[in-house]
Formats: sequence, structure tokens, C-alpha cells
Amino acid sequence: MELQELSNFIAIAETGNITKAAKRLHISQPALSRQLQSLEKELGVKLAERDSRHLYLTENGNYFLQRAKEVLAMVDKTKYELHSQNIVSGDVYLGCGETQAMHLMAKVTKMMRERYPETYIHLFSGSGDQLRYKLQAGLLDFALLIDPTDTKNYDFLSLNASDTWGILMHPTNPLTSKKVITPADVDGIPSIFPRQKYNFSQIENWLGHPISDDQIIGTYNLLFNAAVMVQEDVGMVYCLDRLINIVNVADLVYRPLSPALTTGINFIWLKNRTLSSAAAAFLEIMQEVIGR
Repeated sequence: MELQELSNFIAIAETGNITKAAKRLHISQPALSRQLQSLEKELGVKLAERDSRHLYLTENGNYFLQRAKEVLAMVDKTKYELHSQNIVSGDVYLGCGETQAMHLMAKVTKMMRERYPETYIHLFSGSGDQLRYKLQAGLLDFALLIDPTDTKNYDFLSLNASDTWGILMHPTNPLTSKKVITPADVDGIPSIFPRQKYNFSQIENWLGHPISDDQIIGTYNLLFNAAVMVQEDVGMVYCLDRLINIVNVADLVYRPLSPALTTGINFIWLKNRTLSSAAAAFLEIMQEVIGR
């Protein structure tokens, strides 16, 4: 399987038509059709179904499309990194969950740009599962994750920072009269919970029992849309503190949990992976800032 075949398959998927894709690629339609058939034979699966006018990807075809794009993105990233090894320049790909430690990332990024103006930081926001997947695929250099974090496949720095869990609620909620929220206050009340299983387990431990299905209104992976649900009085949200200021919605009330439920924050990268000059410089500044 050649890289050009991956690129050609992406063109087929984007146009939904062999003839249109062939014109874009400046090759003959029969040659492109044979290439698609060869790919299907090599992979042992059907990638697309055709009718008289259109081509539709199968489930396997959609999966292959995603992986083809990831492979080509990693190839482009590698070429650029090799080209810029002699000087500190190029791109750093940083994945971030929602955490107040983003302020530290911003400080490091500012120092990076001041010292090495030919470097560029690319941020990806997502859940812990998404960030770990992209790290393993080589699409991120680093990721910022809250605990608990399984670090067996990663090198990491534990940051001198923590996030605290609490409840985000509508101002008409009777619990707004309390300064802190205890397990007895919210036991059995249907709420919106974080989607990640690690965070879900932390909240169950704090409550002292498993969360039943009838207690779950829904789940979320990033806070903004969940906060809108609270604003519309759909339900309460279990979330981290100091993120509320960046949620651009009005008239919400946040109360911390008691006993306090805190979580550490880790800066991680893949073990035994050679970093680009730009990524190595970012890590060096990170270690300098946190005193390691």
C-alpha cells in the first residue's frame, strides 16, 4: 500500500464519485477504479458501494478514511520536523483537557514564542480518551490530563496544581443556599455527569455508592454545552472549578463538594519517542517553569 493510494482514496471519499476524483487527481477513471479494487482486495474488506451516479463508503470505508488521513498527517508532520531539526523551529501539538492548568500552558507557550519565534503551538481540546488516542497515533506531542492518569505508556511531569470538583447549578436550585455540597445533599438527584469513566468513578467514590441509571440525565466531555443545559435548568452538572469563568453563559452558581474532591494534573508524552526540536524546547521550558 502506497501513500499515494491513501491520498487517492481520500479524494474518492471527498468527491463521492470516481470520475470526479480522477479529474481532480489527473489520472484516468479506469486506473482509479482499479486502484480502489486493489485496495479492497489487499485489505480484504469492501470500502465503498456504488450506484450509477454516486459512491458511498461502507463502515469499513469510513474507518479506513479516518486512518488514511491520520497516516498522511503524521507523514507531513514528520517531514516538517526533519526539515527543521537544525534549528529550533516548527510545530508543537498540544492536547488539553479542561483544566485550570491551561494558564501554565499559556505561560510556557509565551516563553517559547519569545525565545523561538519560528515555532508554532497547535492546541487540540478533547477528553482524556481522545488525547491518549492521538498521542498513541503520533498526532500529538504532549497532552495535559487530570488524574487519575495511567502513565505506564508515558513519560510525565506531575504539575504543582490541582482541580477541585463541584456542582454547577441553576440559580433557582435550593442548593445554592449552601456554601458546600455534601453527598447527602445530592444523593439520588438526577444530574449531568462527566463522560470519562475515571472521573465518573471519582464521583461515585465521593458519593459512597454506584450511580444508578435513573440518576443520570446525560453526560458531557467538555463543559461549555453542559453549562448551557444548566442555564436552561435541565439539571445540575458535576464539574471542575475555575473553568466557570471561561464558560460564556450567565446566571450560573457553582458550589464545591465537601469533603473536597480534588484531582492532580499531569503533563504527559509518549515513552521512547524522539521529540522534534520544537517539542524538545517546549518540554525544556516546561521543566524550567515548574522547577524540574
